[in-house]
Amino acid sequence: MADQHRSLIRKRTVLSRVGLGNTSIYKRIKEGTFPKPVPIGDRAVAWDSEAIDRWIENKISEGTL
Repeated sequence: MADQHRSLIRKRTVLSRVGLGNTSIYKRIKEGTFPKPVPIGDRAVAWDSEAIDRWIENKISEGTL
């Protein structure tokens, strides 16, 4: 997805893009196998779109999603 601009994406978009549920994502963050969100407000977080793209590409390359 090199033609897209880097952006911060919210959880709903991350969930949709990676095909995992909320619990699975936070479990993988705790394990260190999923990108950590960045704070964007007092009670809001988002993910770096490039980090999510890399995670997806790695999973496809490994054959594990």
